[in-house]
Amino acid sequence: MGWKSTVVIFIVVFCVVYFLFGGSFAGINIGDSASNPFLSSDAKKADMISAAIEPSNSYVRSYALSAIKRSSDGDYNIAQICDIYDKLYSDWVYVSDPSGTEYFAKASESVRLLRGDCDDYAILMASLIESIGGSARVICAYDGSGGGHAYTEVYMGDSKSEVQELIDDIGQRYGRIQVHYHVSYDDNNNPEYWLNLDWTSNRPGGEYYKSTGEMLLVRSNGYYEKETLNIK
Repeated sequence: MGWKSTVVIFIVVFCVVYFLFGGSFAGINIGDSASNPFLSSDAKKADMISAAIEPSNSYVRSYALSAIKRSSDGDYNIAQICDIYDKLYSDWVYVSDPSGTEYFAKASESVRLLRGDCDDYAILMASLIESIGGSARVICAYDGSGGGHAYTEVYMGDSKSEVQELIDDIGQRYGRIQVHYHVSYDDNNNPEYWLNLDWTSNRPGGEYYKSTGEMLLVRSNGYYEKETLNIK
């Protein structure tokens, strides 16, 4: 067998193995991550969630725009976030996943049906926020006994004084109530303030889901990390 034949056989074998194992070598991911044996369970979940967040989908953006009141017009602002939250909270009907499975509906599916479970709601909420210029992430939290919950957080900024102004605006809109948010820290240990948008909280900045403290944080760009709760 000549060297050319050997090279051809090697390429064929490589391609077959590559696609059988989900196309994941050296950080490249092609195909369904749920069946990719090289990804951890956290990576698989994060990959499926980030793929389901669709801020550029026309149905998603249309729904977001329809939610925003004339009084909230202008550049991206906290009033627009609240408008979107209020509309989706009012429209949403909770429906469980198929038995024995964990199904992550794409935002383009959920926005037309307005039905699904907590992770479907969180994915759609993140998509709606990002469709108008915001930055959001989906949080997967756990209760320590096998149960869990998913919800959305929206980035408020890195300045405590500016964040306090947003908190005051929320308090004025919904009454003088406590506004709950999560403080993360970047690589330089600078704070980042994230507002709770959980649908079970009934309003932006409502109380957080009671978890064990460890969470999976997922962004629309595929970035994810594990973090311990630091909520206010």
